[in-house]
Amino acid sequence: MRHPLSRVARLRLEVLEGREVPAGNVTASLVGGRLTITGDDQDNVIQSLLVTGTAVTVTPDGSTSVNGQTAGTAVTLPGAATSLTANLLGGNDSLAIDPNSDFVLTGAATFNLGSENNTLNLTTSGRITLGGLVVTSGPGSSTVTVSPGVGLGTVTGRALFSFGPGGLNNQVNLSNTSFPGPAGVRVTAGSGGSNLVTANNVTVARTFSLNTGRSLGFNQTFTNDTLGGLAMTGHDTSLVLSSSTINGNLSEIGVFSDTANLTNVTVTGNVTIRGAVGQGASLTTAGTFTARNVSVSSVNGNTRFQAGGTSATINGNLSVICREAPTLQFSTSALSEVKGNVAVGGSTFQTSVTVNGNFKADRNVTVTAAPNSKSTSISIGDTTPAAAIGGNLTVAAGNGPLGLTLTNLTVGGATRVTTGAGADTLTIDATTFQGAFTANTGRGDDTFAIAQRTGMPAPVTFNGRVLINAGLDNDTLRLGLSTGGANSRVVFSVPTSRLNGMAGFNTYFKSTSQVTGPADFLNWTNA
Repeated sequence: MRHPLSRVARLRLEVLEGREVPAGNVTASLVGGRLTITGDDQDNVIQSLLVTGTAVTVTPDGSTSVNGQTAGTAVTLPGAATSLTANLLGGNDSLAIDPNSDFVLTGAATFNLGSENNTLNLTTSGRITLGGLVVTSGPGSSTVTVSPGVGLGTVTGRALFSFGPGGLNNQVNLSNTSFPGPAGVRVTAGSGGSNLVTANNVTVARTFSLNTGRSLGFNQTFTNDTLGGLAMTGHDTSLVLSSSTINGNLSEIGVFSDTANLTNVTVTGNVTIRGAVGQGASLTTAGTFTARNVSVSSVNGNTRFQAGGTSATINGNLSVICREAPTLQFSTSALSEVKGNVAVGGSTFQTSVTVNGNFKADRNVTVTAAPNSKSTSISIGDTTPAAAIGGNLTVAAGNGPLGLTLTNLTVGGATRVTTGAGADTLTIDATTFQGAFTANTGRGDDTFAIAQRTGMPAPVTFNGRVLINAGLDNDTLRLGLSTGGANSRVVFSVPTSRLNGMAGFNTYFKSTSQVTGPADFLNWTNA
């Protein structure tokens, strides 16, 4: 039986209907002076927004249409715009003003950038004058720039930059703009987001409030600014402030750590740098620095106040407090002055104070370590010029070893040194103690090296009563140096002064000493 041949199917190519990726569409309207711009979920790009007194021109790029026109075609709306509301919705959107023209609205400009990664560029060589500026966004990262010509920017009302969650690096760049309104400037971050701010030649009548979010140590940079206050919060905050004036308070409070670097800065109010856990808190000054009260503190980590450059003037109190490692350092080339009290302390690990001769504390200086601290190191003064403490000098060093060095210093009040079981060393040269001097050094092999350097500008002079209790163990006492000249000498002024080596094998190098004035020596073996 024969089978018919199977038909062979012929393949043919069917041409499909032509399809194009739709362009993003933006609608723009101007009604009653209110300019409204609304995007869609595509990537909308407005290359130029031109606002004149008689019309508004919206110019998109080739991927975006306006009011249904051909993509890339500019649309002009007749009339005078007095306010602006822009809602860009989803997509990676971009909106810029005309770079060569004024951008003036008597009312507020409000921008909702939507989600994803967006750019708002208010940059022009002309003026920017707005009755208010509010910028918000959804999830994603946004970059906002406000940069008119030099001295040509003013936002008279509210200024708010509020970003949504998850933005890895939202950026706000401000320059050449004043914000005279009562609300100041505010920058906020959503959950998990981070903000990066730069401000150059910016004036804010009230406080600039900045939440950096989880910025992970990115520098917030302020240059040539005049602010009514600066308040920073965030996870890991870092501030670089230069050639600026804060007419109010400066605060930086972080969840993890805080770092502030100030150069040629004047703060008329208080400076507060506070970290919680982790890396601690740090305030470093250069050039000239002036403030009222300064407080640097943290729970853990290294906490530091370091004054370098030309000078630092603190019109109130200075405190550096930390549970681990507080550090205070003055190394300025001209006189630095703290007109209130100086307090350093709280450490269970290591405390460090280093101050050169260009230093004056008008009132008390107190350095206190926890009883279980590992070590305390204090050095105040230098061979020239002379440093001064107007009030009391108090040192409580705990059980770790103390290294105390005083050089060419005048202490106007009482001096009290208390230590625990560590091996302590007190080195004193060319220093005058106007009040009583008391040292209780506890257990440990302690060393008192007083007036041992040659070529010093003055002897060591105790104008008040001296009471030294060297504690248990084997201690060493050196007072003056007979071969060292007139200023390698110790001067006692009060007959009831007493130096007690207490129990142990204690050595007083009397044969090489140079001492003037009365004092009792107990429990020392002369050498």
